[in-house]
Amino acid sequence: FVFAQPASNIEPAYDLKTVASYKAINADLIGIGIKKGQVDGKDRAIFETASADNRIEWHFATGVADIYSLTVSYNNPSQQAMKGKLQLLSADGTLMKEEAVEFTPTRVGKSNYITTNTGSMINAGHYRLRLTAPDAAGLSVNALDVQ
Repeated sequence: FVFAQPASNIEPAYDLKTVASYKAINADLIGIGIKKGQVDGKDRAIFETASADNRIEWHFATGVADIYSLTVSYNNPSQQAMKGKLQLLSADGTLMKEEAVEFTPTRVGKSNYITTNTGSMINAGHYRLRLTAPDAAGLSVNALDVQ
């Protein structure tokens, strides 16, 4: 007997892995218009003024070679969507993935989420996720979840 199985396009089972959460207030906050503050009584990184120099950089480590899910929780109190960009960088600064993102308006007392993944399998090691939002005055960011 010969058995064959067609190739599968099913996404990896991210929910079987543990979640590592990295708070935005503990990340590198770069730029004069981004500060630590509180929104709804919770610590957040806040883009107070719009600037192309403002960015948040999380440092994280993975333990097993795999494709990882990346989820950023945020709050956009304005009525307009804001544009931004996520960049995944290796420890030596090599750009591994770049993705345009949109921060949709958030209801009062709630959070919105941007979910993406590493794009391809990454090895165990140290990485950075950079979030930039040049026109995002008022946007607050809570955390990055890596799963």
